[in-house]
Amino acid sequence: MLPPREYPPWQTVYYHFRRWRRDGRLRRAHDRLREELREAEGRDREPSAAVIDSQVVKTTPVGGPELGYDGAKRIAGRKRHILVDTNGLVLAARVHGADLPTWKAGGGCWKRSRG
Repeated sequence: MLPPREYPPWQTVYYHFRRWRRDGRLRRAHDRLREELREAEGRDREPSAAVIDSQVVKTTPVGGPELGYDGAKRIAGRKRHILVDTNGLVLAARVHGADLPTWKAGGGCWKRSRG
């Protein structure tokens, strides 16, 4: 819950969040902050290496298309894949069905568009 005295009504906040997410402003701001932090640490603005990790989340049988069964963990649900640089700064995040193996998620779905 947003403190009422410091912020506008939640509907206004959500409207702007959604608009900025759709037009790419949030991604550009995130990327710029990460690049500036890397530069302040004496690193290149763009990482040369990354690490991918995943987490499976149990969901109800009713849901969107991103639903699957992870046989290794015996969980039906969704899997969140996060790509981070060597400092742990997020490069990208994707949600897939739980049946998508992490090694397969690493190929192709991480192509980043620069805006």
